[in-house]
Amino acid sequence: MNMKYSIHCLTLVAALVAASQSAFGQTDPLPPPHDARDYSGGTLHLKMYADPGSDTRLNSMASQPTNTGNNNAFLVTQEGHVYEIADNGSGQGTSTVWFDYDDAIAQAVGNTNGYERSGSGGQNGLQGIAFHPEFAINGKFYTSTMVSNSSNVGGFNYLGTNFNNTNPDGVVAEWTYSSASGEVDPSSYRELFRTQLPENDHPLKLPQFDPFAQPGDENYGLLFITHGDGDSQNQGGVTDGRAQDLENALGKSLRINPLEDTVNNTPYSVPATNPFVGTPNALGEIWTSGHRNPHTFSFAQDAQGESRIIVGEISFERIEEINLLQPGGDYGWNDREGTFVSNSDRSVSPLPSNDAALNDYVYPAAQYDHLFEDTGSGDAVAGGFVVDIGAVDVGEVALDGQYVFADFSTSNGYVYHTGFVDMLNAKTQLEDGDAPSELTQAMISRLELTLDEDGDGDVDVSGGSLQDIFAGRLPGNGRTDVRFGLGPRGELFMTSKQTGEVYLVTNAESPDSLPPAEVNLALQVNRRTGATSIINPATGESVELDGYLITSADNTLDPAAWTSLTDASEPGWTEANPGANSLGELNLDGSSTLAVDASIDLGAIYDFTPTAFAEEGPGVIFEYHVPDGLSGEGETRFGQVQFVGPLNNVVLLVDPDTGEVALQNQSLFDLEIDGYLITSESGSLDPSSWDSLEDNVGNGWTESNPGDKHIGELIFDGSFDLEAEGLAMSLGSIFDFDGIVQDLELEFHLAGGDTIAGIVQYGAFSLTPGDFNGDGAVDSADFLVWQRNGLSASELSDWQSNYGQSASQAAANTAVPEPSASVLLLLGTVGFACRRR
Repeated sequence: MNMKYSIHCLTLVAALVAASQSAFGQTDPLPPPHDARDYSGGTLHLKMYADPGSDTRLNSMASQPTNTGNNNAFLVTQEGHVYEIADNGSGQGTSTVWFDYDDAIAQAVGNTNGYERSGSGGQNGLQGIAFHPEFAINGKFYTSTMVSNSSNVGGFNYLGTNFNNTNPDGVVAEWTYSSASGEVDPSSYRELFRTQLPENDHPLKLPQFDPFAQPGDENYGLLFITHGDGDSQNQGGVTDGRAQDLENALGKSLRINPLEDTVNNTPYSVPATNPFVGTPNALGEIWTSGHRNPHTFSFAQDAQGESRIIVGEISFERIEEINLLQPGGDYGWNDREGTFVSNSDRSVSPLPSNDAALNDYVYPAAQYDHLFEDTGSGDAVAGGFVVDIGAVDVGEVALDGQYVFADFSTSNGYVYHTGFVDMLNAKTQLEDGDAPSELTQAMISRLELTLDEDGDGDVDVSGGSLQDIFAGRLPGNGRTDVRFGLGPRGELFMTSKQTGEVYLVTNAESPDSLPPAEVNLALQVNRRTGATSIINPATGESVELDGYLITSADNTLDPAAWTSLTDASEPGWTEANPGANSLGELNLDGSSTLAVDASIDLGAIYDFTPTAFAEEGPGVIFEYHVPDGLSGEGETRFGQVQFVGPLNNVVLLVDPDTGEVALQNQSLFDLEIDGYLITSESGSLDPSSWDSLEDNVGNGWTESNPGDKHIGELIFDGSFDLEAEGLAMSLGSIFDFDGIVQDLELEFHLAGGDTIAGIVQYGAFSLTPGDFNGDGAVDSADFLVWQRNGLSASELSDWQSNYGQSASQAAANTAVPEPSASVLLLLGTVGFACRRR
């Protein structure tokens, strides 16, 4: 990190120590200049980036590990969705539902009593998501969720005290994502632990992995979780002491290894280096204690390369805290609030002169109070992130090296910053003989704000607070409910539960923050034919390659089908012990150049054939080596694995540009269905353009109250055949896409069987057989798509038969089936980006 700020730590003046410690307490604990009243001269520039539609309770953001090659941000909403936000090429993001908790948990457990999300208001619902650092290999991610347990269902693994009440439970759970199917497997749901609340407030918070930890580091693969003290704001909670009780998880931060411990038959394991392991009457999971409401936390790396955890801690009545966590640290609640004594009458008083002898509390590295003379400074801190991406100095206070955070309360909604180095140099603990006046904190200053409301690059509104720039869009009390998130390339985001939008901080990004050319090769695998190629997408530069390795933990590779560079007589290449679990080769004498948009055909090496409907093949890992990396030396990089080709499921094909939607059984198995349902929480369906089966087929099909949020129909007498690998059936232009959110979901009912969630694929598809790239014409470009994606011989025949024709010409030459036989038949192209709904 570029540490370019000198230390500006303030010292609590002796007058504070000598001040009155009456029961009335202090009315302005941090008078000028020790509060956060002053503007620094810097400005935070916001641009409207994404809108997830009907979800408004935007709670947190996450990113996948860099070795996945995924450069998208992931947004968590209390309504139970995880949205993947991809840049749409014009500087804004398109949101697609990546995970639906409600749908997944219903499939995972059947009877959702004791598992159902506890709503989305207050601090309920889905809280956060964390991707395991080996997500590219194991597909595992973790959620923290508040769930209803109104019947006080037993049999769960509670961490700490079980209060035996009907308040919502906090649940940390593991899920597994399959890169082969592009979906989360609901049956992979595995609970790690639950927590129960004495009061329905200050519950389970966010899970996170240390993004700086590397294999071999102590923190690598360990999950950090924060938890509030479980107390009600209205009750006060200044005498309960739960945050100090080491036998429960309330008011703590936790650290665990979340992978199943098969040796000891436990759902997770506790690292032996945790500070309270072996301590009598203490949970080994505890990392720190004495927290009231450790609302949001983030990681930053200091000059020595050590990861530091920064927590924004919401106060009780007077002092908002920014804390630096240290293992085993006690942060003082409910005896302390900031650098003050917390009194039972909700006031605060100065620390006693012998505080060092009384305890070993860790005090804030930065703090601000609730009083700016007669103007409230805030009531609830929203923790942020250290900007560490070489932000451009645009004639203002540069943000690089600054911890940016905010207050999301009803008072003013200021955005603040303080130096990370200043925080590290603050004196936050007293040693024997130290006076309280020796404690220091980093200076906090305010930032001005601008907002580009439509993403066109122009400033539409500016002001000194979030209330100013969100004027007219907040509830009557002015509460902004903002949160911060960090993107995969270090870009800073802000979200609001009141506006329901995601904003990009444009002056916390720079050319240095653009994705480095370290994941610019990909492995493309056709899940049906097994055809596999190394491709160089149009990233703007060629790549020198002197080694690659493809691995499979499930022995799905076929070395007999491998067309290696050695086989192709490329100079210097040598195969490296090929087998069913790994294929790779090295060039010890030189390298090969893979030009932009070029590919290397490796043959049909992916060997998996499903034996049942909806069964999907396992994923593979792709690594490659370049002789001249970003550091000027050779380096190994992870490439993204792109599965293409038909899925072993019923698929809803959706063209976002035209709104055209079609239904296709891409699996290897004939199916009989008697109903289907398409839903959109954002109301993006247009029933007026629906070509229903009732209209086009008849035979007992009946529409079921179509609307903008649901379109479906049933057949009450009989069933409808969906042939294996069949053609697609058009349902008309029913997707009214607004360019922001893609949230369609598909369910269908097997005749005499179960209701199953289908898969939704977004991308162009064609009315013309042989038009594989969906541009409306059958030409040589489609042959290249056929060749690259390893499509079937019958599809090649379609291309040959229709070569040179446009969509309208091909349609004119295509016989139209009788309405009683089928609806309009479509050929769905392969290679869409797919997401489980």
